[in-house]
Amino acid sequence: MSSQKLADILLGEEGSCCKLTILRGEKLMAVEAERRTKEERKRNSNKSISSDDGNSSPNRTAHSCFGFTVKQARGSEEWQVSSLKPNMPRENQEKVAPGDVIISIDGSSCGGRDPKGMQGMLRGPSRSEAEVELRRGGKIDRVKLRRNG
Repeated sequence: MSSQKLADILLGEEGSCCKLTILRGEKLMAVEAERRTKEERKRNSNKSISSDDGNSSPNRTAHSCFGFTVKQARGSEEWQVSSLKPNMPRENQEKVAPGDVIISIDGSSCGGRDPKGMQGMLRGPSRSEAEVELRRGGKIDRVKLRRNG
């Protein structure tokens, strides 16, 4: 069976949603995928990525990361934290807030990256740390963040 046919079976008609639990080795992952209508795709052309296991849609990609969602607004090259996830590592919770702009991760600039490029920067080995440069208001801070385990 082709991956396109499997995706069509799982997602169903436009506007429907599918929730799956996947067991890979010893790791259990929850994945949610949504097929938006053509009108919804036209209305919401912002690029966003969830940096948290278990959330996937045409505008979000599932992967283990820091426990927050980032968004790149239309016309902007900056990636901004849009929400914090409930399973965000405890040590990250006071270091990141919605509205923070992510300038760099481990010294690599985030500005201008497409969603796949940003996703690659957010990903890393489970429980690994990264130095993240954030701008909040006019202040720039470098913080160590731990990826989900």
